[in-house]
This record gives sequence, structure tokens and C-alpha cells, in this order.
Amino acid sequence: MYWIFCLILIIALIYLFFKYLRVKLTYFVRMDTSNVYIRDLKIPAGDIEINAKLFFPKFILNEQDQPRTKLPLIFLNHGWSMNIRMKVFQQWAISLAIGGPFACLIYDCRGHGNTPGKKRLNAKMFNDIPKIFDFGEKLAGIDHDRMAFFGISMGAEVALSRAYSDRRMKAVFAISSPYNAKSNFSRKPESFSERLALFFLRLAGVKPKKISEKTNRSISPEFIFKENDPDLNSRVFLVHARDDDTISFKEFEKNRRALNLPDDQVLILERGSHMLLHQELLILSSALRFFKSKL
Repeated sequence: MYWIFCLILIIALIYLFFKYLRVKLTYFVRMDTSNVYIRDLKIPAGDIEINAKLFFPKFILNEQDQPRTKLPLIFLNHGWSMNIRMKVFQQWAISLAIGGPFACLIYDCRGHGNTPGKKRLNAKMFNDIPKIFDFGEKLAGIDHDRMAFFGISMGAEVALSRAYSDRRMKAVFAISSPYNAKSNFSRKPESFSERLALFFLRLAGVKPKKISEKTNRSISPEFIFKENDPDLNSRVFLVHARDDDTISFKEFEKNRRALNLPDDQVLILERGSHMLLHQELLILSSALRFFKSKL
């Protein structure tokens, strides 16, 4: 009888684990997208075309599905190994579009999703971003004087290394960004959960030994920031969780210190780990407040 009890207990634990995992990973699957108009786009970027989607809130469109007034445009950059088909990423575009109202442009980075190219953490992928900005500011219905950037994880690194120095971006919102990519990903883990996070990141293709010093200087915010330029630094908002095992919280502290950001330009969360799942309302409210103050 004892082994039957143990078997039932094991089955119950497995069931509860997968039920928890399903809720955690499919939180946004049933999200209602009927209140936004989504247009598929292809953005020329030298040797490739970047797969993209443009989101408009339907309540501001005319009969030709164009905004009745020009809208600010927010560019959204996903994280490593993500793509724009994922509802966990689309939720940001939909929420910001309706809450603005804003137009939101999301795209698959080089080597991700339906965008061709090699999936490598290198300057070539990051250098596609200004071409996306050029494309976005020419879109119909867009106020090119009011553009902003939203990035998470790798997208936050893009935010602080490319959008940061592009003065067309009036606001830059970065979630979970490293300060020095090579240093962060090659650091000695301080816990088992950090060791696990960095191990799986390497399996996903982020290999710090293959990041050259030249590449690191091109993609790491440490080498991009202009500490004595308050005009650039006042446009940045940082978000980070203390329990982030992928990007050390020390990286956030270095970013904040370099930019000299006040309390109203940062959001520090005690929990949420790297992707900050289930902290979306806190982040979204901060993003909307910041974007509306700048746009």
C-alpha cells in the first residue's frame, strides 16, 4: 500500500508542477487582440528583410484603417530566442497601443522568428536597428517627431546601445539590460539558479567566449553611455528584478549609476526573475507614465 501512496503522490506533484508551468508560460495565450489592427510588414535591412508587425488601436482608425490623427510610434524589441508571434511579447504592443494611444512596431531581429540570417549576438544584428528606425518614421499615420523605444533583455541591450544614442528616440524604456554583456555572461555564478540560467543561455547560443572585445564594445551600454549628456540620459527608464539570475542586479546598478537616474526613472522589483512574468501591470503602468511624459 505504501508504494501505491507514493505513486499517487508523485503523480499529483507532477500534475501540479505542469499545471503551474502551464499557467506561467501560457498566461497570455487567450489575450483578446480584437481591439487592435495588426499590419504585417517587411523592413529592408541590407542583405535581408526583417519580419515586422505594426499595431494600431482600432478606436482611432478611419474606414481605411489609418489613424485619424498622427500617432507617436513605439518600437518594441524582443529578447534573445523570442519572436513576435509570441503572445508574451505581443502583450506589450497591444497594451501600449490601446493605453497610449500609440502605434507600436515589433519585429523579429536577425536570425529570430521569420527574419533570416544567423542568430548571433553581434554588432551586425544590432546595426539593423537604425534601418528599422528609418523605416518606421516614414510610415503613414506616424508622428516622426514622437518616437520611443521599448526593449526587454536583449532588446533592452539594444535600447541602451542603439536607441539611446539616436536622438530621434524621445524615450527609451529598458527591461533587464546588462551593462557589459561579455562580463555579465562570463561571470562566476553565485548560486545554483544563476549557474542554471547561464547554462541554458549558452545552450540557446549566447556564448561569451565568442564575443570579441570589438563586438562587446559595440553592443554593451558601458561603452555607449555619455555620462555628461543629461539630454540623452533623461530619456531613459530602467526596470530590473533583484532575483534576475540571467542579468545580474549589479548590472542594473552600474547602468543606473552611469546614467545618474533619479527614483522616478527606475523600477526595482523584488521578484519576477529575468522575464518579470506576472509583474506586467507594474511595468506597463510605469511605461505608459514615462512615454506620455516624453511624447
